[in-house]
Amino acid sequence: MQALYFDRHVLWPFVLGGLVGVPFGVWLLPHLDLVLFKVCLGVPLVLWCPAMLMSQHLPKIAFGGRFADGIAGTIGGAMAGIGGFSGTIPTLWCTLRGFQRDTQRAVIQNFNLSMLAVAFALHLGLLIASGVAMLASGVPALLQRG
Repeated sequence: MQALYFDRHVLWPFVLGGLVGVPFGVWLLPHLDLVLFKVCLGVPLVLWCPAMLMSQHLPKIAFGGRFADGIAGTIGGAMAGIGGFSGTIPTLWCTLRGFQRDTQRAVIQNFNLSMLAVAFALHLGLLIASGVAMLASGVPALLQRG
């Protein structure tokens, strides 16, 4: 079995950007127009998927470096906070950057795992906080003697 090539220096810009994006996505979620969001996510995917058949022939993007990787991670993190779509933009970006298949897989799998764990923790924290607040608002009624 061959060892998977993994370079954490390639992964870190994505993860750091994603850590900025996840809280923004969680905050943005209740303010989104659902139809507009579906169009903004769906149209690029419908156009991109057939283009992936020719991904070997697409020009590779060399500009932006790690900063651009961080921007892709930020958008992916925001998408994780919105609805668990963490890998969409980073996967497209890694393909456009021309990452080797194993490098791309290592980046996307680790990015998805970390961003979805953070998004889950934030959503769970908000759920628990709202549940505690609702419980606390009912305590006075429970303490009243009738």
